[in-house]
Amino acid sequence: MIVVDGKMLAWVTTRGAVDEDSAWYDSGNSRVYIGINPSGKTIEIARQPRCIWGAVNNVTLKAEYLHTFGIIEAYASDAQPNRAAVMPGRSTSWPHDPDGTGWLLEGLEIRSNAGAGHCSGTTDTLRNSRVYWNGQLGMGSICDSGDFPTVLGAEDPVIDNVECLDNGVGGWNAGWEAGNTKWQRSEGVIVNASKYILRGTHNHLNFDCSYLVRYQQ
Repeated sequence: MIVVDGKMLAWVTTRGAVDEDSAWYDSGNSRVYIGINPSGKTIEIARQPRCIWGAVNNVTLKAEYLHTFGIIEAYASDAQPNRAAVMPGRSTSWPHDPDGTGWLLEGLEIRSNAGAGHCSGTTDTLRNSRVYWNGQLGMGSICDSGDFPTVLGAEDPVIDNVECLDNGVGGWNAGWEAGNTKWQRSEGVIVNASKYILRGTHNHLNFDCSYLVRYQQ
C-alpha cells in the first residue's frame, strides 16, 4: 500500500501504466515507482497486512475515546474480507483453521486500509464504529465454496450502529468486487440498521441468498 499526501494510490501491473494516481512495485529490485515528483510530499508505504486477528475466544476491545486510540489505519490488507485489516477470531491461515468466537469490538475507526477493512467471523460483534475510505471493501465475509464447501464465510455476526461509507477508493473494479460491504456464504448476519450508512459510488449489499440475513431497525 502506498499513500502520497494522504491519497491512496492504485497499484498497476507494469511500469508503463503508472500515472499520477497509481504506482508499480518492482519486486525484483524492491523499488516503488510513482507518476509524480516526490519532492516535498509525504509518502507512506505499508507492508503489515492486518492489525487485529487471532483464533481465540471471547476477546473484548473497546476504544472509549474515538480519534484517540481507536483508529485502525493504513494497513496493507489484501483484497477480500477474509484478508482484512481487522479479522476478529481468525488466524492468518483461516479457513484451514477454525474460528475463535465471541469477540466484541467497539468504538473503532477502520479507515484507509489497502484492501478490506473488517471481516466478520463467528458470533462476533462490531459496535459503535465507523468503516470508511478502505481501498477495496469496507466489511463483510467470504469463503470460497469450491475449496471449502462446508465452511461458512461468517456465522451469527452482529453489526450494531456502524457507519459504513465511501469504501472502494483504491481503484478496484466494482464489476468484480469493490464498495462498502459483501457477505457471501454467511449465516445469521444481523445488521442493526439504526445508523447504518451507505454512501459513495459503489454501494453493494451483496449476500448469498441461500443463507439467512436479518436487518433490525
